[in-house]
Amino acid sequence: MKTVPGGWAVVVFFLITLFILPISNDARGASRSVTEHVVLPTEPGGGSGGYFPPGTGVFGKTKFQLTGSGGCYSYNPTVYPIPPSSISNMGPGHCGSNEQIYLSGSVTVSGHVNVSQSIMDEVQGGDLTHLQAGWSCGVGNKLPIGTTGEEGDDREFAGPRNTFPLQGWWPPEGTYNSGTPCWPYDPGYAAFPVIDPQWDKDNDGDTDTTDYDYYVQHGGFAAENGGPTGEISYTQKDDPTICVMDKGVLIPASEGQAWYDDYYIDENHNFVGTWKEVYFTGDQYRFNNFESGASQSYHYTGNMAFYCDNFHHGGSNDMLLDPNASIVMAVKNSIVFDGASNFNVGGSSNQFDVVCTGPTIDIGGSANGTAGSFYAPNADMVIEGAGWIYAAIIANSVEIGGSRSICYPLNYQGPNGGAGGGGGGGDGGDGGTPVNPPSREDWKEIIVSD
Repeated sequence: MKTVPGGWAVVVFFLITLFILPISNDARGASRSVTEHVVLPTEPGGGSGGYFPPGTGVFGKTKFQLTGSGGCYSYNPTVYPIPPSSISNMGPGHCGSNEQIYLSGSVTVSGHVNVSQSIMDEVQGGDLTHLQAGWSCGVGNKLPIGTTGEEGDDREFAGPRNTFPLQGWWPPEGTYNSGTPCWPYDPGYAAFPVIDPQWDKDNDGDTDTTDYDYYVQHGGFAAENGGPTGEISYTQKDDPTICVMDKGVLIPASEGQAWYDDYYIDENHNFVGTWKEVYFTGDQYRFNNFESGASQSYHYTGNMAFYCDNFHHGGSNDMLLDPNASIVMAVKNSIVFDGASNFNVGGSSNQFDVVCTGPTIDIGGSANGTAGSFYAPNADMVIEGAGWIYAAIIANSVEIGGSRSICYPLNYQGPNGGAGGGGGGGDGGDGGTPVNPPSREDWKEIIVSD
């Protein structure tokens, strides 16, 4: 039981006076007391909405793993509304984890490697179990002199790390010569706060799939922006906003299971695509499972909210957003892009934001894409294959392999619909969650017989 000082003592005394004393006067032969175990929240170290400190970068709570030949970078969306394709136009990309860093191959983390004090303590004691990197891996080659320009990240860097390669599976002393100490073994390295990002919508102190259920039952993204608070309705068969192009004109698509139909919605609210090209032109969709067609692309033409239990774009079915379109998406269980299925390639970071409460996000094959963020506190996110993903990633674990590289927008602040809506920014109003939320045990009445 945690003893709480100051103002909490007044609250406890008031509760004892209000509840316990009247009970004890009525009870004969027993004395009663009420206690509560509370672990107070840790306030965020910065960043609008209180999700994670600025400078977090790509973060896996339990593990960050980068193998193969790719890298981690960042870019400034105010300078490059469309993400740059040349590494020379990119900035330093940070990565981190509370528990495990694993680099292998010839990968590059161009910014700071963020680890907790506990890993630092292990490293100082000579234990590198939770900090491993190969001979040809490099870190810190794009760190500036001064700050990175990321809002709220006030860390002062001393330029690129020299020597850039780590020079050994167990990096020996002496690999760091000058510049910024950004690898946890470097003299002068500063540990990063432990962070536990959440998406706690039902206010039970954690994040799980019941938060998605609560969210869709209470208005979702719309409610957090002042809209209706009722349950999000499932998209119906023959929804007139699901269209096909006919001689240059969008018309309602044909729903059904005949060979000529364009898509199908079954009795369990599952969307099943066919081989037809489909246009989503509405402002809100909800399905249980969403399964795209196998070949033709899907177009998303407006500003919309998208809700589903499982989301899958596969084959060569690209997810194409019109230049003025944007999607905020909440997924309960899993997200999969595979095959040659791209998402929002050539688009901007403010067009596509995803939050997921489930355990799985997989991006494989040659699928490339651009998003603001994949915010998935419970997901093990795996990115394999070849190509670039332009997105911020906050997940339970992050594994990037093959020749994959990641480049995230500097201005990400948390998930859409997380901090009172408004793109994940704002002032941390309704829906905001501290970095380490409070944990609470139920009130317990203790009866002791005389």
